Amino acid sequence: MSGVVGRLFREFAVTVTMAIMVSAFVSLTMTPMMCARFLRDRHAVRHGRSYRGIEAFFDWLLSQL
Repeated sequence: MSGVVGRLFREFAVTVTMAIMVSAFVSLTMTPMMCARFLRDRHAVRHGRSYRGIEAFFDWLLSQL
């Protein structure tokens, strides 16, 4: 397209292309790193007395159903 509309569409195409490239970079590099950092093994974590007590209560409630 020519004229002002063509220039606007070209700017929009460049913006969309750059957004896709940044999104691909983040999804391939940052997301696995964040998952490895924040998603830990639940069984390796030691919980306090109140957590264990509340969990025991919830387990008891579920066994009553």
